[in-house]
This record gives sequence, C-alpha cells and structure tokens, in this order.
Amino acid sequence: MKKFQLSLSDYQRGNFYIVSHKIILNEIIQHKDFSSFYFNRVKFFNCQINHVAFSESEACSLTFCNCIIRNVAFSKTDLFKISFRNCQILDSTFQGSDIHISRCVNCQLTNISFNATDLGDFEFENCQLVDVAFGGSVAENLTIKNSVLKDITFNKLTVLKTVSKDGVSRREEIFIKDYASFLIEF
Repeated sequence: MKKFQLSLSDYQRGNFYIVSHKIILNEIIQHKDFSSFYFNRVKFFNCQINHVAFSESEACSLTFCNCIIRNVAFSKTDLFKISFRNCQILDSTFQGSDIHISRCVNCQLTNISFNATDLGDFEFENCQLVDVAFGGSVAENLTIKNSVLKDITFNKLTVLKTVSKDGVSRREEIFIKDYASFLIEF
C-alpha cells in the first residue's frame, strides 16, 4: 500500500474509490461528505475525522488505527471487515447500517448509535462503551470481551443464535428485555 498523495482535507466530494488500497496518515479530515460511494482497503492511521458523512456507502476492509472519530455518520452503510484499533469514536452514528466481520479493540465509544443496525460477527474487545444505543438492532455473534459498559440502551435488541439439540440445529431469536439478560448474552 502506498500513502495517498492528495490531501483529503482538500477533497470536496466525488468518487472516493481513488483512495482504495491506500494508507492515509496523520490527516485531519473534517466537514466532508463521502456518502454513497464504495471504499476498499483503506487504512487510516493517526487521523482526526470530524463531521464527516460516509452515509449510504459500502466499505470493505477499512482499518482505523489511533484515530479520533467525532460526529461521523456511517448511517445506512454496509461495512464489511472493518477494524477500529486504539480509536476514540465519539458522538457518531452507525444507525441503520449492516456491519459484518468487524472489530473494535482498545477503543473508547461515547454517545454512539447502533440503532436499527444489523451486527453480524462484530466484536468489542477491551473497549469502553458509554452511552451506546443498540435499539431495534439484530445481533448475530456479537461479542463484548473485557470491556466497560455504562449507560447502554438496547430496546428491542434481537439476538440470533444457532442452537443444537439432539443433532438438529435451529435458529433462535432472543429478545433482550433488561440489562441482566443483556449481560448474560454478551
């Protein structure tokens, strides 16, 4: 991968595909609209991303490492194989998105909406989740390991599980009704 040569801070709007297979390093990216585009294999290192829209986009194999992500909209976005490591994700939304085979490791998430989101094979590890909402979401293989949880809302969160009994596998829906059942599942 090569470092992207153009400054994204000067980039206004257009097809973001130009940065596919690139590394974006030490950029301040703010007040941009990258909605409705396809992103593939982009690595963001030590970036500050503020007031940016990635809404209604498709993203595959994105990495955010040591980034500060604030007021970013990933609304109605298809995210596949996304990795957040050592990031601060603040005041942002993933509402209405499909997120699959993705991870947050050693991240701080504060005031985040995952409402009406499809979370498949998503993992939080060693994270701080504060004021995070999962209302109306569907979670399949969502894991939360060694993380701090505070002010989590989960109204109408549905957990999908495959249960085997007597050699027969079937899919079960579990509706999370209270904090105790949320803790049991995750």
